[in-house]
Amino acid sequence: PAWMKYVWKINPTRFVQFAQRVMDVDFALEHTERIVLEGVTRLENWFRSIGLPVRLSEAGIDDSRLREMAEKAVTGK
Repeated sequence: PAWMKYVWKINPTRFVQFAQRVMDVDFALEHTERIVLEGVTRLENWFRSIGLPVRLSEAGIDDSRLREMAEKAVTGK
């Protein structure tokens, strides 16, 4: 969900479709950003409801590990 908040403006139509089709966000919100962010909020709430962490801190990962994660993301190792 954090990634979605960061990149949704690149392809707003896809994120609106996700919010409406998957997360059942009402068309009545009418404003693209409100629809997308409501969809993201509902996804976060669903993740929490099944016991999944939504933030790195909720998974026990602090910012001392960010460099390591970035290096592994780039190198794939």
